[in-house]
Order: sequence, then C-alpha cells, then structure tokens
Amino acid sequence: MRGSMRIAGLWLGAAAIILLLAGCSNPPSAQAITSALTGPCSPPDGFADLSWSPDGREIAYVLFLPKQAGQIFTMDVVTGNQTQLTDTPLGNTSPAWSPDSKRIAFVSYRDFGEAEIYVMNADPGLAGSGSQQTRLTQSPGDDGSPAWSPDGKRIAFVSMRDRDSEVYVIDRDGRNETRLTNKAGVEDGPQWSPDSRRIVFRSSWQSNTGVVVIDAQAGLDEANPELLSIGGDAVWSPDGRKLAYIAPFNGAVGLYVMNADGSDPVALTASASIVTGPRWTPDGKSLLFDARQAGSADLFRIHADGSGLTALTSLAGDNTWPAISPDGKSIAFLSTRDGGATDVYLMNADGSHPTRLTDNPGNQRCLKWPF
Repeated sequence: MRGSMRIAGLWLGAAAIILLLAGCSNPPSAQAITSALTGPCSPPDGFADLSWSPDGREIAYVLFLPKQAGQIFTMDVVTGNQTQLTDTPLGNTSPAWSPDSKRIAFVSYRDFGEAEIYVMNADPGLAGSGSQQTRLTQSPGDDGSPAWSPDGKRIAFVSMRDRDSEVYVIDRDGRNETRLTNKAGVEDGPQWSPDSRRIVFRSSWQSNTGVVVIDAQAGLDEANPELLSIGGDAVWSPDGRKLAYIAPFNGAVGLYVMNADGSDPVALTASASIVTGPRWTPDGKSLLFDARQAGSADLFRIHADGSGLTALTSLAGDNTWPAISPDGKSIAFLSTRDGGATDVYLMNADGSHPTRLTDNPGNQRCLKWPF
C-alpha cells in the first residue's frame, strides 16, 4: 500500500496551512496549526466525513469503534434509528450523498488495503449493509475525497496512482474515468460548482498552496495554471458566484470570500484564531465555521459581508465542523463537551437547544453537509 489517503490527506493539509503561514509574522506553532486543521480527525482514529442527505432526512457518518476500522452508518433524524451500511475488516470512510439522496459514494479499503471509490444504495440491504456496493476505481494507488456532481452524473475524486495526488472524474456507473490535472504537486479536496461545470480544489506547486478552479470537462490548463488565491478549503456559494476559503491573516488562519474568478478577496475574520471548516448557509447570506483559540474550538456564524459575527457555542470542549441542514433551520456539528469522546449534536440555526444525537463508544469524524 502506498500510504493511506485518509491519513496522508490530513498531514498534507496541515503542511499546506504551515506553508501558508511561513511568511507571516508571529505565526502559531506547527503543532497548534496541525491540531486546529485536523480537529477531532487526527490519527490514529483516521479521517472520514459525516454528511446530511440532500433531502434532509438522514445523516451519514463514520463510526470508529475501539481497535476497529471505521464503518459507515446512517441515522434517521426524526426517529434517531441508526443503520450500519458497511462491514468490512479494513474499513470504509468519506460518505458522499448523491443529489437525489438515493446513493452514497465512499472510500473503501477492502481491496488489500488500497483505497478505492465505491458506490452503494443508501437503503439498508441484507445483513444491515447498504445494497449494491460497487467498486468504481481500479487503481494501483489510493483514491479518496469523492464528491458527487450536483447534476448526479459524475463523481470527482483525488488519486495517488501517479505518485502525485491528482484530480479525476468518473461517471456514476464507473465509466469514462478522466484525469483533470497533470503536474508535480498535490491536489486535494475537489468541490463541484452548483452548475456542475467547474471544480475547485486546493493545489500545491511552485512553493505555493492555494485555490484553483478548473473546467470539469477540459481540466487544468497546464500551460497557464492559475492560482486564484493563496489559501485552501474553498467552498462554493449556493449561486456559484463566490468562493469562501481560509488563508493566512495576522499570523493566524482567517476566513475569506472572493469572487469565483479570484477577484475582490475580502477577509471576514480579524482575530488570532485558526479558522477551519467554512460552510455556506443555503440562502448564501452567511457562513458557518469553527475557530480555535487558546486550545479549544467553537462554532461561529458571520454574514458574507463580514458583519454580524455570532458565537453559536461556548461550552467546554471542542465544537467543530458545523453543517447546516438543507432547509437552513438546523446545524449538525461534532463536540467533545460530554466526557471527551466526539459525538454528533444538533442545534437550531441560532445556536439554541443543542441535542446530542449519538452516544457511541467510538468516535464520529468530520462533519460535512452537501450543498
């Protein structure tokens, strides 16, 4: 095995933020940056995504039981019933819902430890597993970070098959696998534009780490690669006109917004915190994020113009990875507030009435809500 995508992605991401801050005055320590970036997703438990179905009925998450590989579960948000969808010795991570909420793309290590992209039906099948689990990729290196296009036709992912991490797309049935980038460096975290025509990702090359947007058909213009901004973890606004991202700010990591063509970047936060996990609200008017300062992390909401900064959590422990429901009324997040173990919580969009959804002996990791 050429290294684990789930672990490698974490440390590549941490290294990227350290690179961003290299030129800043009084930068935070590498240990603090790494801790903030990985949050509750640090090894040995590994990295996986927890995601809300686009129809708002279920949450998919990865549960890491003690001394066991991660497995994918779903929870009905009304009844609280949990269903285990995968059960393989080498683990499964990174569930990503199809736009119609009927299927889930995910990463599986069942094939001799190599990370490959699979899809399955979201319904529970025989023996409690998601039915029709189908392998889409057949590569000699690790594949990861699946992202379903909003039109439901294709899945973007990153692959280490060519030694460098590159961005690929593949049809939902496993056909027409296409490499979109081809250069020395590291690409990670592909995200589709709402119209399914473009893909944004974090790229590292020529001593820079930054935000790159490419055409989902043509791929990267190798002769004229364009780095829109130094930074990473970019996410599209619901109308596709803007990108939110994180970048260096006064020795920390701040939240920024820019136009989708890279113009008019604006810093929204101005503190010594390290910001991660930006997410747009469905109406495109605000952003959610977590910020770590003095060793703990809390959740915040801010308007897209930088006004109206509001703390949504203030309890002890880490409160991270906010994800707002498709109707904009609820926020799911991860917290260690009750006893130190990471669990999934749900609260109103204004931060009121937080409710614990899971009480498992393992840990749930890295919340992400599809747009």
